[in-house]
Amino acid sequence: MQNGHSDIVKVILEALPCLAQEINISASDIVDLLTAKSLARDTGLFMAMQRGHMNVIKTIFNALPTLFNTYKFDKKNMKPLLLANNSNEYPGLFSAIQHKQQNIVETVYLALSDHARLFGFTAEDIMDFWQHKAPQKYSAFELAFELDHRVIAELILNTINKMAESFGFTDNPRYIAEKNYMEALLKKASPHTVR
Repeated sequence: MQNGHSDIVKVILEALPCLAQEINISASDIVDLLTAKSLARDTGLFMAMQRGHMNVIKTIFNALPTLFNTYKFDKKNMKPLLLANNSNEYPGLFSAIQHKQQNIVETVYLALSDHARLFGFTAEDIMDFWQHKAPQKYSAFELAFELDHRVIAELILNTINKMAESFGFTDNPRYIAEKNYMEALLKKASPHTVR
């Protein structure tokens, strides 16, 4: 994953159903495989996000619905998988923001938007993902804003607005507060005012 070999990732993901029948692989085994850490304690998906390996990320996210249905993943496993934390609990999504990987950020949020219903996410689950803080106490939006990656910050705001409408939680108090906060920050001239 970390070296961008999506063809190998695809072969492994496609072989899992056959392997599962032969050697009794469980849903937690699959999640462990997808979140396995290198000797440096970083997940392959974290490294793919950090390095901008879009092909690997799309291969994994495209396989998630089949894996989810086949292995009956617990929705609690989906947030860590989508965040792709490294050894310091720093999300791959945040690393992608730091490295101005707008396409990666967009892909992660599109995967969340596309698969949230399948995963059984509620409005609160979606807001938990959106308001997730890195160890430095920044959300993804705040990090993008602080680094003056305005296009990414606007992408995050637009995506949460679309999801709130699509999932019917535009009246959710957490959503309203977060939306108002994001919009207020985007109106400010200086990015160095994060709460």
